[in-house]
Amino acid sequence: MGKMRKPPVGTRPGTLAISAGATKSVLRVFSYGEETLEKHDSPNLEGIRELKDTGRRIWVDVQGLGDEELLRGLAERFAIHPLALEDVANVPVRAKTESYDQQLLVISQIPRSTDDLGLSVR
Repeated sequence: MGKMRKPPVGTRPGTLAISAGATKSVLRVFSYGEETLEKHDSPNLEGIRELKDTGRRIWVDVQGLGDEELLRGLAERFAIHPLALEDVANVPVRAKTESYDQQLLVISQIPRSTDDLGLSVR
């Protein structure tokens, strides 16, 4: 596991510690209904807002945590609690669950297969 990024001691809760070498954030957005699934290429925050307003369910996949403005924009669009956003951005964090008003945050490691057909977590 890599070195844990933490905000400096004394910073207010909800502070993000995005490292200078963090991977650039890339969005993939899918919207779906009972019979259709659509992938939306090159999504942005405004496009996500428009999709959210259609009433369809949407899945937002963020890969890379290098864009603090994007992360904060998504948190605002989806009313993500600042402490939940801090847990997401300041990785690695131990596996845990946290309950916020109408949200449940689940942080876990992704199981990956190994050469001997076993599982490992990273």
